[in-house]
Amino acid sequence: MNITDNFCSSVDFYNLNKFCNSQLNWETKTSTTDNKSDNVLNYRYCVYERGEPLDKNCWDIFNPILKLLSARAILRIAINKVPRIKKSFITDWHTDFPYKDSKTSIIYMNTNNGYTILKTKNEDKKVNSIENRCLTFSSNTLHAVQLHTDIDERIVINLNYF
Repeated sequence: MNITDNFCSSVDFYNLNKFCNSQLNWETKTSTTDNKSDNVLNYRYCVYERGEPLDKNCWDIFNPILKLLSARAILRIAINKVPRIKKSFITDWHTDFPYKDSKTSIIYMNTNNGYTILKTKNEDKKVNSIENRCLTFSSNTLHAVQLHTDIDERIVINLNYF
């Protein structure tokens, strides 16, 4: 697990933020994970999935991020947006991909009282949602999210890559 605060430059972060808050064609979901048991309304916008870019207009925005991550091959890039909930809880534990050599990086687009929890051998590790923080870990690591209650929406960019 690696945590980097002030991950990208202010210009790159501004461009990411502007893109995340633009008029995207959000997919409405009723669960935050593929387990489909938490029943939380949320939104996802996929930039890249299944070997192809789904939005070719944003590569100028994501290329500097992929370079910072030293990404060689992309599995998926998705933006996740979760509206505020009244009572917080932890989502289902899940992995992003089963490949032991792939990585997941989460870029937190805003600061809120939600956080990511990673399951490790010794203890669960809690990583707070802090604007422009990047959390990187193996994609086959079990993790979950403590949902937020303090701001209108929590936005993260989830990148899966080799």
